Amino acid sequence: MEYCYYRGEKCKFCNFPVPVFALGHHKPLREGKDEFSKKCMGFYKFGYSKSYFLERLVGLYNSRNDISFDIICLCPSSKKGEFNKYMEELTVDFSKCINVPYKKILSRIKNTKKQHKLQTKEERVINIKNSFVVSKSLNGKNILVIDNLSTTGSTIQEVHKVIIHDHNAKNCVFLCLGLGPKGKYLDFDINPTFKGKFSYIIKNWHWPKVPKEKRISK
Repeated sequence: MEYCYYRGEKCKFCNFPVPVFALGHHKPLREGKDEFSKKCMGFYKFGYSKSYFLERLVGLYNSRNDISFDIICLCPSSKKGEFNKYMEELTVDFSKCINVPYKKILSRIKNTKKQHKLQTKEERVINIKNSFVVSKSLNGKNILVIDNLSTTGSTIQEVHKVIIHDHNAKNCVFLCLGLGPKGKYLDFDINPTFKGKFSYIIKNWHWPKVPKEKRISK
């Protein structure tokens, strides 16, 4: 398995982390082209390279997972009631590969501006606030959320709040295709030789990151 990455954000409503795992770092084309970012945009817009992302998501899940997830859900697009069709196809295929049911438990109840078009984190927080609802009881459940990108973390913070604090889920873990570049040097890089699982990483890895020699297996 290739390197993957972890960004352990602190929840705005409690002291527990919002765990976000990703396959790489995405940057806007205006900041220069790189192969991973081009793949992310090509997939989200046109469905290119689905097998590339599916293989790596399954690899990340199988090499790290020690949590028995009850449901996989997909983060909705910015339009009320809509999902990106390519992300949904990927999530359905991923669900079948790891034998965890995909359910549309999370939906957007109002149109919002696209997060990447907003300049500040404050604008993004306001834009996304109170825009998600959950359709069923999640009490005591372990939820795995799939999303394409997490840049400032505003969306995942809001989704985490709804799932954990409003609907009493036990765990809410995010798997994203890419993380934003601004936090790149604070993110934990997970070497393929490291044997730590989801629960260990979530419990022990937070910003500022610990020295690499303490994270990589000898």
